[in-house]
Amino acid sequence: MDELFKRLYDYIEPFKADWKNHIEPASNELIHELIEVTRAGESAKRIPASYLRYLQLMGEYDSGLISELRIGGVPVKASKLIGVLKSNAYKEDLEKKRFLFAVDPMIKRIMFFDLTKENSGEVWYKGGSKIIRLSESFDKFMFQRVFDRIVHYKYAIYSMMIEERFEIAAEKQNIEKDELYKKIRQRMESHGMKETWFSERNYYRGEGEGIAIGIEYYGGISCKIVSETEEKILALREELSDVCNGQRFIDRGVSWWGS
Repeated sequence: MDELFKRLYDYIEPFKADWKNHIEPASNELIHELIEVTRAGESAKRIPASYLRYLQLMGEYDSGLISELRIGGVPVKASKLIGVLKSNAYKEDLEKKRFLFAVDPMIKRIMFFDLTKENSGEVWYKGGSKIIRLSESFDKFMFQRVFDRIVHYKYAIYSMMIEERFEIAAEKQNIEKDELYKKIRQRMESHGMKETWFSERNYYRGEGEGIAIGIEYYGGISCKIVSETEEKILALREELSDVCNGQRFIDRGVSWWGS
């Protein structure tokens, strides 16, 4: 387990060298109390081991890894999270055996593990009535957060959005959208992008020399490309335009959840 976190630290440090100096562990007492207030009961054994180790290493403050969800203007901490859960504000979620590990009461959004599922390590997001799976494991989720928050913000950000036009591009090529998405991923590889181990089907993350791209796919696609130089970004943008039948992308800020 500690090997996982060594890899995490090694991944962060080239981009944020002093990161480890700012993290703050949660005490065993706080961790025990958090498990108690989430009403996990017998299901507590289904809490991912990597999350419990995360608490031991940085559960009181993780220097921006997950803690950017905020409680009353304060980054999420185990001690603050316990207070919110004790207020019964999330009684319905807790009764459904959702283990909440990050909350933002102001706009009613949470991240949680569903302890009733066979794969209770999946990371889920709920905002209002919307519930989506964020990641297939907490292990991957931590690295995805580094990629989306720390790696991306190291470089100048250039973003682009593809939605309904992506569907048109698939139609023009007489292929299914899933097939076009597969072609895009293959083109990333041919352009020198290496898919990260923590990439997932609907959340592709790729890195190249001085450039990174994140792609979210839910029928449409949203992309965020970051690089040390504008030239590399524009070249990759042209690759995407080519594989999407020459369509001109709409360039605008992409609202990635949690960023």
